[in-house]
Amino acid sequence: MDEFGPRNLQPHPGRQWASTAVGTGDPERPRRRRRRATYLRPHGIRHLLACYDLAADRLHGHIRVRKTRTGFLAFCRYLRTLHPAGVRIAIVLDSLSPHRSTKTDRRVGEWAAANNVELAYVPFYGSWLNRIEAQFTALRYFALDGTDHPSHRERGSMIRRYIAWRNRHVTDSTRRKIVRRAETIKRRRLPDPAPAAGLRRCAAPSERRRRSRTPCTRRRRARAGRPAADAAAGPTSHRRPGP
Repeated sequence: MDEFGPRNLQPHPGRQWASTAVGTGDPERPRRRRRRATYLRPHGIRHLLACYDLAADRLHGHIRVRKTRTGFLAFCRYLRTLHPAGVRIAIVLDSLSPHRSTKTDRRVGEWAAANNVELAYVPFYGSWLNRIEAQFTALRYFALDGTDHPSHRERGSMIRRYIAWRNRHVTDSTRRKIVRRAETIKRRRLPDPAPAAGLRRCAAPSERRRRSRTPCTRRRRARAGRPAADAAAGPTSHRRPGP
């Protein structure tokens, strides 16, 4: 599970059908409407608390005004009712503060222990490990792109209609293509593991170039009165030596 938001009322870029303007245009066939300016946004924001059921391939969501621990627990109780009480469920989520227990508020851990629920937190900077992130990409594509809703009520209705449509058409080829593309996005490269005993870590080519002594570096060292250790080696070349 994860939160989708905060979302405020503003026009979203996207694609839409529009008539082709001929010459200076025709009032009866207007050009594509422009994105309105939103200097003031007095309508507030909304959050979508969503859960993706991997076993049933279904999406569930509730819209909330604030992202609090109380709202998170209310949504978790709803998720618990979707499965028998004797079945242990695991919820994968990030380490946002409302998702965790603290020294002064232990409601999350106590509820999970009492209701046969396991909370699995993804690593820091590892939100791409949560499978629901790709589902949000499809939601944005089908329900929000190219829209300009005047109220949160209309936007919430569009999101709920999309979730109902998505659960009825789990095999839709266009949606599955968008989700698959989002799942294969370029992820952050994990750090290399520490070398085993007796092995020496070789520097990458970029590190070798960074460590090499350039003529400017030797001149700076000479002005500072420090010996240039590689002065006898002559000018440093970044070209790889031949065989």
